[in-house]
Amino acid sequence: MRTSPLSFYHPFKSQNQSLATSFRLFTEGSYRNQSHSPLTITRVQTEFLDLPPKTLYFTLALAINGPKSIGIKVASLSADHWRSSQNGMANLTHKIKVAMDESRMLILGASVFLGFDYRAPFEPAFASLPATSQHLKLAGLLLLLVSITLIMSPGAYHRIVWRGDDSPDVQDFATRAMDIALLPFLLTLGIDFYVIVGKFLGGTGGVVAGVLIATTALLFWYVPGIFWRKKKSEPRKTTREFEMEKTPLKDRVEQVLTEARVVLPGVQALLGFQLATMLMEGFDKLPQSSKCVHVISLVLMGLCVILLMTPASYHRIVERGEDTESFHRLASVLLLVVMIPLPLGICGDLFVVFRKVTDSISISIGVALLVLLFFFGLWFAFPAYRRSQLASRTR
Repeated sequence: MRTSPLSFYHPFKSQNQSLATSFRLFTEGSYRNQSHSPLTITRVQTEFLDLPPKTLYFTLALAINGPKSIGIKVASLSADHWRSSQNGMANLTHKIKVAMDESRMLILGASVFLGFDYRAPFEPAFASLPATSQHLKLAGLLLLLVSITLIMSPGAYHRIVWRGDDSPDVQDFATRAMDIALLPFLLTLGIDFYVIVGKFLGGTGGVVAGVLIATTALLFWYVPGIFWRKKKSEPRKTTREFEMEKTPLKDRVEQVLTEARVVLPGVQALLGFQLATMLMEGFDKLPQSSKCVHVISLVLMGLCVILLMTPASYHRIVERGEDTESFHRLASVLLLVVMIPLPLGICGDLFVVFRKVTDSISISIGVALLVLLFFFGLWFAFPAYRRSQLASRTR
């Protein structure tokens, strides 16, 4: 029987994959390996094995020197696994990017209500509302802050736990956070519509409007998920949540910028409220201590805006638009730094609003501290605990 030699070819696939070499294994007929067992390969099409060099050398050695057909089976399995891992990483990176884009959609909607709920107590007509409506507005503001905290949390989780690399754990956390965040958001919608519509149509009209808008949001946001949620074909392995993919620099830079854009709308909405409030008549009637707290909160929010805009200027001026590891580290650090003064500014003005409505310093301080603990707990304490948990399980 005629024997054809085993040959392979080493072209670079592209400039971006200069380290990943494509090897072409082409053979016709058969040849005998060292064990004198005939190894016949009949393939019409050329087989491309996108393997790391070490894996390729190992599989070719088995194909030539090992028992009959074992090497080719190992090579085929290795190629399939390599392609699958590459496709899986790209798919995971895409899912995380989409999750962050969806967070941006949610935060844009929440920011509109955030500015309104903070500003409403300073409007002249707010004093004419029933006491029940005023207190419901405060409850709606608290629910909205819970929702915003959850929407913004995946960015901090991604930075602290996984250092910006992709993992199924990041995708799961972002999904769960948004699933939960929609519930307090729809309750805030119902409360705001009840208060505003009730002012003109009375209590009954307000209740109908509030229930209608909240129920509609519930039907569109949660009911389809209950009935049409995609069922996984197989249960996820428990060890998979601890896996981490070495994400390409381009994707990591894009993700950290997206995570910064998730935080920015909330900062903009609150800063706009803070600046406009100081020109309102209701602000002049505040106690001097509340005015000082508001000014401190204003300075903190201004600092947040400066820090959030710094990566863009650095990327243009210093890096000239090029993606670098130093830029990724800077953007990641600044994103986490912003999430320290941001809750302080939010809770400072929360104290001012609660004090104006309830006229109670103790209640206002207590509520502001509880919300502040929730912010720092979800953004920093839980990710730190999660990182130590994963580190101990992977040792």
